[in-house]
Amino acid sequence: MVLDGNLLDEGKRKAQKPKKFGLRWLLLLILCALIPMIYTIWTGFVLYTGFQPLEMAQARYTPKDVVGDLGGMKVVIPRHYAEYVEYDGDPAAFSGKRKGPTPERTFNSRLRSFGMDVRFPDMKGLENFQIRTEKRKQSIHENMWLSVGIMAGESYAGDGFLDRRASYIYKPGEYWWNNYKRLPDDFHGLEVYVVADLDPRTGKPGWESTDTLDVYIHRG
Repeated sequence: MVLDGNLLDEGKRKAQKPKKFGLRWLLLLILCALIPMIYTIWTGFVLYTGFQPLEMAQARYTPKDVVGDLGGMKVVIPRHYAEYVEYDGDPAAFSGKRKGPTPERTFNSRLRSFGMDVRFPDMKGLENFQIRTEKRKQSIHENMWLSVGIMAGESYAGDGFLDRRASYIYKPGEYWWNNYKRLPDDFHGLEVYVVADLDPRTGKPGWESTDTLDVYIHRG
């Protein structure tokens, strides 16, 4: 029996095809496995940093309670009531890297600023997994959480700064959503200001619109 050389070559090519085909599928399977992994890592990075500078993202949560001098008072702040903690002398607004090691924090370390999320009106913080889950599941329309910022030390803008910052609500604005009026009754001890004008798109009171914000103020 005589075999033609061309037939032998064709047979070799056919024998090699399954190997290439199998390698291609293996690479495809590896790629399919990597895509959800990369997505998970990327999503976690976005949730963790919020596209913030890395120094700021790293400073959002503290592993232990915060100690320091807050406006002349020696304080211990539970860690779930203190995010983005800054002390006098820290790089401004987390915009740069620290030169040298982080100083040891004591009751003599002057706090410059920090923030917290609290649930209104019981003012509970993000104390446990259950409360964090509750906050995450609430829609923007039913959310009763307040973002609170504390400024002291080098960031304190002087007495009366809150009045200056909120003064815009007393002045008639050019746009309907900037005109506020005070409601006659306070809410849990807070002055309440709502948009006074009508929403020109619906003809309904501006304070009913989901595009406007109510303002709550407490002076002390």
